[in-house]
Amino acid sequence: MALRTPLLYYARTSCFIRTTAYKDTMLARNARIDWHPIEVGEGRFGEWLKNNVDWAVSRDRFWGTPLPVWVCDADDTNLDVIGSFADLASRGGSALGKDFDPHKPNVDKQVWKCRVAGCAGTMHRVPEVIDAWFDSGSMPFAQWHFPFENRDKFADQYPADFIAEGIDQTRGWFYSMLAIRDRVGRCAGREDREPPGQRPRSTAVQGRRGQRPAASMRRARRCRRAAGNVVETGDDDRGAMAWTRSGSFSSRRATCPCRDASTRR
Repeated sequence: MALRTPLLYYARTSCFIRTTAYKDTMLARNARIDWHPIEVGEGRFGEWLKNNVDWAVSRDRFWGTPLPVWVCDADDTNLDVIGSFADLASRGGSALGKDFDPHKPNVDKQVWKCRVAGCAGTMHRVPEVIDAWFDSGSMPFAQWHFPFENRDKFADQYPADFIAEGIDQTRGWFYSMLAIRDRVGRCAGREDREPPGQRPRSTAVQGRRGQRPAASMRRARRCRRAAGNVVETGDDDRGAMAWTRSGSFSSRRATCPCRDASTRR
C-alpha cells in the first residue's frame, strides 16, 4: 500500500511579470493567429487570455535558468537586473571567460559593490530560478541568440508558419510564446507586419486522442513507436518533428492538414 503523507501549501514570495499590463495586446494578436480548430483560439485560449493574471516567473529550485536579479545585502530595495553576459562582466569588473557556466552555483559567485550612492552593501543574486515555461517560450528568439546577433536570420524566419502541440499547451507553450513575443518581439520591429485584412501565415493546430477537433484531423492519433507512426528526425526536410505531437499520419510519413495553406519552407 502506498504511503500517503499530508500535502502542505506555503505562501512564497515570488517575482512576477506584469502580463496584465499588455493583456489587450495579446488578445489582439491571438485574434490574428490561424487556429485549427478555430474554437480553441477563440474559446479555450481566448478565455484564458481574457482572465489573464500576472505571471509568477520565479521558482524555488536548483536546476534551471537563474533569475538574473541581484539584491543588495544592506538594502533590499537596491536591485540590479542583468540583461546579458556583457552586462554581468561589466558589473563584476572582470571577463567571464569562454568556459563560464551561467547556472547555479557558479553564477552566484558573481558579486559586486552596490552602486547606490552612500551604500556600502554588496550585490548578491537572488536564489530563485526562472519558470521553465519561460525557457520554452523564449525558443523562437533564443535559437538565433536574438537580439544579440543573427538579426537578419531572425527577421527571415520569425514568426513560425506552423506550430502543432497538444491541447494542454494552450496554457503552457502557446501562452509563454505569445506572452514573451509581445515584449521581446518588439525589438525585431515585427509589430503588425501583416497587411490589413490578410490572415497571418502562423498556424496553430491542437489535437488530443479521443477528440475530433476538426474534420481534417479526425484520423489523428498519438505518436508511439509501438504503433509505427513515429517520424524520425530527417525523414521530412520540411520539419517533420513539428507535427509529431498532433496531426494525421499515413504510414511512417507525416502529413499535415494545414501544410498547403500554412507552410512556406
